[in-house]
Amino acid sequence: MLPPIETPQQRDARLEKEREAKKVSDEIDEQLRMEATLTKGKHEIRLLLLGQRESGRSTLLKRG
Repeated sequence: MLPPIETPQQRDARLEKEREAKKVSDEIDEQLRMEATLTKGKHEIRLLLLGQRESGRSTLLKRG
């Protein structure tokens, strides 16, 4: 929404602030896209195997 009365200098200052804000927003969006690309498909699942000795815990890990 534009101010009711705006001098050319005020308009230029407002437009410059809007351009700078858009630039910062675009940089943040790009960083978020890059982070999402890097972490995509890297879901880590941890599993604690409990059991007695000779129950096959290490064999199960070696087969996976």
